[in-house]
Amino acid sequence: MSARFQVPRENHRFLAVPPRDQWPETVRINRQRLVQPAQLTDLRKQLHQELFSLLLAENPTAPAEAISLLRRACDDQIPMILTGHQPELFHPGVWVKNFATQALAQDVGGIGLHLIVDNDTVKSTELRLPVWPGDDLSSVRIVSLPFDRPGMEMPYELRQIQDLDCFLSFPQRVAAMTANWGYEPLLRRLWPTQPPAQDFTLSRCFVHMRRGCEQAWGCVNWELPVSVLAKTAAFAQFVDRIVADLPRFQQVYNASVLAYRRRYRIRSQHHPVPLLDSDEAPFWGPASESGRRGRLQRSRACPRDAVRPRALTLTLFARVFLGDFFIHGIGGGKYDEVTDAIIRDYYHLDPPGYGVLSATLFLPLPQLPLPEADSRKLKQQYRDLIWNPQRYVDDAEEIKAKKEWLIRHEPQDRRARRGWFQELRATTEQLRARLAEPLATIESTLASAQVLEEAQRRLCRRDFSWILYPEAELKPFLQSFAMPEMAPATRVICQ
Repeated sequence: MSARFQVPRENHRFLAVPPRDQWPETVRINRQRLVQPAQLTDLRKQLHQELFSLLLAENPTAPAEAISLLRRACDDQIPMILTGHQPELFHPGVWVKNFATQALAQDVGGIGLHLIVDNDTVKSTELRLPVWPGDDLSSVRIVSLPFDRPGMEMPYELRQIQDLDCFLSFPQRVAAMTANWGYEPLLRRLWPTQPPAQDFTLSRCFVHMRRGCEQAWGCVNWELPVSVLAKTAAFAQFVDRIVADLPRFQQVYNASVLAYRRRYRIRSQHHPVPLLDSDEAPFWGPASESGRRGRLQRSRACPRDAVRPRALTLTLFARVFLGDFFIHGIGGGKYDEVTDAIIRDYYHLDPPGYGVLSATLFLPLPQLPLPEADSRKLKQQYRDLIWNPQRYVDDAEEIKAKKEWLIRHEPQDRRARRGWFQELRATTEQLRARLAEPLATIESTLASAQVLEEAQRRLCRRDFSWILYPEAELKPFLQSFAMPEMAPATRVICQ
């Protein structure tokens, strides 16, 4: 499956694996697989019993009709479609999963649930954006603008705003750098302008902005932070069962990781995840006073409500005990090959199928007038002028004939070859000297083309945050993924 995950490189393109029209049937098959064995379904039922009140508490404004569907989903009468991501300022290609989750839930008569992975650490407190002076797009560069002080490494669930002045002044600083973009980014009207409540973490702030847009644009999935999910009695039982059977779980876990590394020839000891040592369980323990989390050790006592899942145990728990179908991005889809192996070898269960979805939407910025010949063609032409000048010289027939003769009479003897090579190089240089002007011209053209192409690459990156887009561009793109059938104009499916 991993070999088919190719990032969509063109604007308004997306990747769906397997094809989206196969997802409803996969949901049906998954629900059949997840009815056995009994020890798994007991834990699943326990989790669903807790889930109803948790989701109502996290989504207090849910309408009566949605609550009715939630009750049926928690009674396992209708499917639950899952997706999830860290509560960061991700790019639109990540956000499309939420809209596709709602579409699939509607297709199969179920509900959609987005897991806010707030147990993951804050990776950056900066936002990257392209800037250029005046109208000179060829001078575009990528800058990183801070919205908060970096601070210690800690999970989103604990990370509060460290520098309020930096945070509140962020829209003005962005506005100064984007005045020549030709449109107003969403950030300028969504970013908080007043000091948030003391317990308003970065996670809550970013989720609030995202959810406001989703609800206005018709995307109404349920939401649940992983930090809340991890405090359920069902999750504590999931942890206890693994810890009680840790040697066998470690063996399956490590074997699955090593098999993945061999399959894709990965040498890094940290990818897709590190191996478990003899005393280590696949969870995070409680955070230290600085907020830094540590790996859970079986030999150390730990309050169960402080335990959090790591990457593979989160999707394992979600896919086996929580929902009926998970929509991943490319990274999660790749790594869940390991989760598949763990589910198969540890639980002796055919792993439930999942989907992978990603998309590309460029910022609607001014475009550069690129030259007709791209730099790759110019490089090929330049290389040919350097090494085969005889093809372009109109006179010097005697020198050209000498080079052709040398090419046809390459000696086999090693010592003779050295003299032959020196003579061939000298003859080539004689011919090349007659092409000084065209070589200088193509060098100049190539340099200009490379500058423009590099500038264009900086303008056309897919990983700029969604809050840098205008609503007029972003809203219809995302809404096309909320339709049961995605818009043909954006439909590119990798099978």
